[in-house]
Amino acid sequence: MLVANQTAANRSSKELFRAIQAYLTSPILPLPEDLTRVVDAYLHKHEKADEGDAEKLQAELLSIYHKHVQDHPYRHAGFLAILSPLATVISSPARILQWWDLMEDKVAGSFSTEKGLMAESFAALLNLLSIDQVEDEDGRTEVTPNPFVDRLISCWMDKQHLNMDGGSSDHVEKAIRESLVFYGKRKPRVNKKPFSH
Repeated sequence: MLVANQTAANRSSKELFRAIQAYLTSPILPLPEDLTRVVDAYLHKHEKADEGDAEKLQAELLSIYHKHVQDHPYRHAGFLAILSPLATVISSPARILQWWDLMEDKVAGSFSTEKGLMAESFAALLNLLSIDQVEDEDGRTEVTPNPFVDRLISCWMDKQHLNMDGGSSDHVEKAIRESLVFYGKRKPRVNKKPFSH
């Protein structure tokens, strides 16, 4: 039974990566139903994903991103729409923040030119802020204060300073502020540790 489950999981992984690459040749939003079904099937097969599953997913998505997405702004929104639901399998804050660091400037720099990119970025932020269970540094999954909030607050403060200095990040600052308001309305646990950028 375990071998059969592993085989099914491997098959769903290969189908996912093939479907993503095919989609990125001419991305549209919302995501096509056939791709959404493949993503949902992958999430179903990896409902109890382990560290190996998360590492494999991260490595494959990074490879796809570097080869097919990073230098093509018109693919950013579609890739974010795929990446967002997969965050539950990637699970580790370190891995998810790696995506933040890779995409933050590229995505924000394309908001004004790429249709749907701001909406997908906002949706991805809300998804991250909705995650109640994340892995700690020892790989244990627990209900903890959301680790992405500290990064978001720090980023919002940076954008606020930029606005005060005459920068042009009003739309970015607004999206981040609205994300934080959404999070605050959910009455989260208070993280008493000082945040760091």
